[in-house]
Amino acid sequence: MLTTTLAVFLHFLLTEKFVFYTNFLTGSIPTQVGLLVELTRIDIASNELTGSIPTTFGLLTNMDFMRLTSNKLTGTIPSELGLLEKATEMFFRSNELYGTVPDEVCSMASYSSTLIAVDHCLVECSCCVASAKRC
Repeated sequence: MLTTTLAVFLHFLLTEKFVFYTNFLTGSIPTQVGLLVELTRIDIASNELTGSIPTTFGLLTNMDFMRLTSNKLTGTIPSELGLLEKATEMFFRSNELYGTVPDEVCSMASYSSTLIAVDHCLVECSCCVASAKRC
């Protein structure tokens, strides 16, 4: 089984898409990902990523799809994600996130029809897709 950190892949990123789902990635998401402002898609679901979602993700203003599901991410969803006006889908389920989805993110979702999915047992959200999972 290949185990590596997400930081190892950053220097290979020459496209607008960062797709490394189910790759046994470990460690935290590097804040430097936020410097890759041409990114339109990030899919790092189904890995073993830990730590919080970097606030620098708010710099990814070309982002239209974000899937961070099925990791071990902790903390709250950063309000800076409300700056992602082009986002159409944002998935955060199956992590250890908690708190409330920030108003900035819900506001963005309401005017751009962005689909947001969280674990409703841990994260309060008035603008998110309802989860079929029971608490």
